[in-house]
Amino acid sequence: DKPGEIGIIVALAMLILGTFQWAVITSITVDGLMRSVDRVFKFIDLPSEEPLPVKSGGKGGPDLVIDNPHARDCWPNRGQMDVKGLTVKYTEAGRAVLSDISFSVDGGQSMGLLGRTGSGKSTLLSALLRLASTDGEISIDGVSWSSVSLHTWRKAFGVVPQKVFILTGTFRMNLDPHGRYSDEELWKVAEEVGLKSVIEQFPDKLDFQLEDGGNVLSYGHKQLLCLARSFLSKARILLLDEPSSYLDPITL
Repeated sequence: DKPGEIGIIVALAMLILGTFQWAVITSITVDGLMRSVDRVFKFIDLPSEEPLPVKSGGKGGPDLVIDNPHARDCWPNRGQMDVKGLTVKYTEAGRAVLSDISFSVDGGQSMGLLGRTGSGKSTLLSALLRLASTDGEISIDGVSWSSVSLHTWRKAFGVVPQKVFILTGTFRMNLDPHGRYSDEELWKVAEEVGLKSVIEQFPDKLDFQLEDGGNVLSYGHKQLLCLARSFLSKARILLLDEPSSYLDPITL
């Protein structure tokens, strides 16, 4: 009998429905953004890494070698790695994700890890770099990881991660962050990994500025750049986490 009132009621109902939709969409968006904020706070609260104090190995040999300033530059010289009873946790209070892992790798030997997604391959590599909470013993050329500083230990490894990173800066800086090598040496390594022709395409070549994570490069070229950086580090042990995951036809 009152079509006008019915029309007003329907219009108001649709308006309220639109308001509810806006509220739901806004709450979902805020929840997603707050997760990013939560991650930022977790990084802020993360304690800074500090080098472990030098402990006595009990045998005298390894500690004497590492404490010798003339021997420090040539360690490791063979790259033999021994892992005994390694247990890995993501947090000190968490459960073990890898338990009682033991193996040995001779210098110059290649070893591959096979396993399904989530089986702990990347976790093991993180443990070798002391990026996770670990128990057990790891030694390189007879030198225990508890007898050297964190910085010294990580210098023994060259790493090509599954998700490569490119620093904001020139090709030269990304290849040689510490400025230790000549242009001739940089070009030689770039040619060995198949990156020389790529760098030569850019103006200024080695001095070309890379920004935004090297968005002018393909994922495969980024991986080659990271590989070249590892070669230049002269590390005796090279850790490759799915090195062919981003290789594309252009890179091959």
